[in-house]
Amino acid sequence: MSEVSLQDAEADLAKLVELAAHGEIVRITRDGLTVAAIVPPEAAEVARNAVASRKPGLVDLLMAFPGGDEELERNRSAPRDVDL
Repeated sequence: MSEVSLQDAEADLAKLVELAAHGEIVRITRDGLTVAAIVPPEAAEVARNAVASRKPGLVDLLMAFPGGDEELERNRSAPRDVDL
């Protein structure tokens, strides 16, 4: 995996794309922090498929609940006794 600054990436973009075409992942940094990456097409496809196949979490399911605006009625009867 290569790492180049944003300034160097602007100057050598063709070279970096060629590296990615041959399977190399190139990280682009700004002020020492990774801000982007140039990846081979296969890696991009794997990432795209992973994002697309993400299963919904609890928050997603709760937000999709069709009765979200309705107020649920509370059962105010006394609870039953249960021996455990």
